[in-house]
Amino acid sequence: MIEGVSGGSGESVAPDHDLTESLYPAFLDQCLEQAGISFSDLSFFNTHSGGYGHLAEVEAHALARYLPEDGPPSCILGWTAGTAGDTRGVSGLISVIHTALCLNHRTLSGFLPGPGFHALKQSGVVMPDIPVPWPETSADKHLAATTAITRDGCAGFCLLGSAPDAGATPTLSETRLHPSKPAAGPDNITVFTTRPPIPGDLLAILNPHPSPGQFTRDCNPEWLNLENLTTVSGLNARAHEKFLSLSQTNMDLLQTQFAALTRAAGVAILEIRSGRPFRESEALPAATTSPAFTRNQCMEFAVGRAGRVLGPEFDIIDTYPVRVRLPDAPLMLVDRIMAIDGTPCSLGPGKIITQHDVVPGAWYLDGGAAPVSISIEAGQADLFLCSYLGIDHVVQGRRRYRLLDAKVTFHRPLPIPGETIEYHICIDRFLRQGEVILFFFITAAILGTGCSSPCGTGVPVFSRYRRSKTPAGSCSKQDREPVRSDKRSDIRSGTRPKTRSDSQFKPLVPVKPESFDDNQVRHLRHGNLAAAFGSDFAGITLGESQRLPDERMHLIDRVLSFDPTGGRYGLGTIVAEADIHPDAWFLTCHFIDDPVMPGTLMYECCAHALRIFVQRMGWVTPDPGARFDVLPKNESDLKCRGPVTPATQKARYEIDIKQMGYTPDKGQPFVIADAHMFADDLRIVLYKDMGMTLNGVTLNLLRHVWSLQ
Repeated sequence: MIEGVSGGSGESVAPDHDLTESLYPAFLDQCLEQAGISFSDLSFFNTHSGGYGHLAEVEAHALARYLPEDGPPSCILGWTAGTAGDTRGVSGLISVIHTALCLNHRTLSGFLPGPGFHALKQSGVVMPDIPVPWPETSADKHLAATTAITRDGCAGFCLLGSAPDAGATPTLSETRLHPSKPAAGPDNITVFTTRPPIPGDLLAILNPHPSPGQFTRDCNPEWLNLENLTTVSGLNARAHEKFLSLSQTNMDLLQTQFAALTRAAGVAILEIRSGRPFRESEALPAATTSPAFTRNQCMEFAVGRAGRVLGPEFDIIDTYPVRVRLPDAPLMLVDRIMAIDGTPCSLGPGKIITQHDVVPGAWYLDGGAAPVSISIEAGQADLFLCSYLGIDHVVQGRRRYRLLDAKVTFHRPLPIPGETIEYHICIDRFLRQGEVILFFFITAAILGTGCSSPCGTGVPVFSRYRRSKTPAGSCSKQDREPVRSDKRSDIRSGTRPKTRSDSQFKPLVPVKPESFDDNQVRHLRHGNLAAAFGSDFAGITLGESQRLPDERMHLIDRVLSFDPTGGRYGLGTIVAEADIHPDAWFLTCHFIDDPVMPGTLMYECCAHALRIFVQRMGWVTPDPGARFDVLPKNESDLKCRGPVTPATQKARYEIDIKQMGYTPDKGQPFVIADAHMFADDLRIVLYKDMGMTLNGVTLNLLRHVWSLQ
């Protein structure tokens, strides 16, 4: 039963806007007053943010007002968006359904709280990470509340209670044949949780105790195209807002039409990319609930025998000195292959759909999200696909897979626990140039919410392994020469973010050329800024989500030089270094018969160095919820001309700042840089236009942090 409802609208919710912090408790109090109860009477409160994003701090501060002074609170917190995704305004409806299901099953679903809820957790607020039974209570009914906040500043609350005479959950046929039970009061409404218009796959996700075989998952869109997903996202959102009032038939029609739109857009892009018409026979079969290949089969392909996975025709490739493989654990990120298409051993075009689940507690999480390296590496199944299409039968172990060039664009923030990264990968064609064989592929990564991130293109090459001091195709001299001051504005123009005209970037703290040894960098991993950077940073403890990661993601050891006015563009440069050990985990698992450092981890090393640069320039805050993220819609370009192998002793990363400032709308910090990587003294990799933002932070907030010094 709905016991109370309240809500209202304020102003647009910006990261530095605090209006919602006053609206939140006001509307919650109104909802509780309607029902004639207090917050302490609630057994369950379904939060909006779950401790993630720029609203986490607002919600945490508001909920802290309801904490009892004597002992821990009795109310348990939950979160819906971690499983259902960010559906904006309709998230309130989904949260109500989720809460009703929890009430119905007397079970609270678990979630992994984000860094914004750490203070609440330390205060004794219970946030279970697995489903737990509903807490025992002497009250006649169980009470729960749920909330949602939209981007236009609306905040809403709904208070639900179990009906005193509630029996077993009615079946679908019963709800059609019998009217709803009378409400206990004139303002109460009884809602059955089995109402048919709710899509089965959504109920299966939200339901803490689904019945086996009760729902089946609809087919995924065949071939989503990233450029057009942005265009149709508004249509998708409006469809979500209407789904509860539509019949199942109409919903199926809407999904079919949306799939057709995205498929048509994808076909158009493929035709542009390939320069030839798209043939209907090339269509990739729709993915089903059952994967084409399981994780165990992918692991067998990575470290075992290919023939056991792909059939007797592939037994021969395991006799070659090397073959194309997926990485070994922990870098094997293909949890399942949902569909694959193409003619085996044809060296023709092909397509594959894979999935990777970002789970709570994953070893790679950085600031509560999957970092750039993992988000891209999850699309590693071009390796599986090119082997399936027969590349090993042609090169016979005499040539090795190396990524030559790639372009990557993120269209949304990094994935967080509870999301699944689904990669659609298309190999367009293979090309032979003398003894060298290349192929061209296009990737699209789609998250559970329908948002796409990342997407890109790539050109791997199969060439003979050789160690050279001057590898062919080394990064051009033009990419290394200083840029004249009168040309820098041209370099930084185009699609890049514009800085605020009233606040061109200036360091927030005194800076000078210097270096940071192993101990100073180690202090950054623990948030001790004063020990790392000096007395100017005394009294500021770096927020946990902004710290350099450790353990497996310990990727740089020291900073050889930091110059705030140096570099190719005269805007600053930093040079970091890492010791490479022959038994390093990323060499032994990538790959077992051809150890090389993944290019994605090389990118992550450069990103860590870039973090240190911006932190030394003053981008620091004790806020545990602030974290580094990608710069959406910024295309990064990779040129790789050599590997890091067990014979490499040191890797060096030289970062040149290209643009640094704050967005004009929100004042959010962002930086764009070029990065060169060296294996010992050999220049091997160029990353152009690396983009990074500091989420949950604004220029005004940074100024406030430094004003307290």
